Amino acid sequence: MVEKGQTFGTPNTPVGSKAFYKPSMGRLILRKPGVLRRSDKVIAVNKLLVEAKVKPATKCKGMPWKKFVSCLRGEMGAIISKETVAKKLEEMMKK
Repeated sequence: MVEKGQTFGTPNTPVGSKAFYKPSMGRLILRKPGVLRRSDKVIAVNKLLVEAKVKPATKCKGMPWKKFVSCLRGEMGAIISKETVAKKLEEMMKK
């Protein structure tokens, strides 16, 4: 269920943080896992992605990186257009 508030995320270290290497900085970065959802628009977008029959990344699977990114942008644009987000927001406000 997509709701406002903090999500837990999945830490990958014993101290409860998310570790990843950031090449542009040349170092290991630790951050708090999860996200804080605050706006209704973000909730609407998340619900649209959850309700999608075929996940965008699955459609673009197995492509070289540049084609994958291009495909993913197209698929996300098809799911998350201004009209679909506005329609979902209206639907959420009626409930």
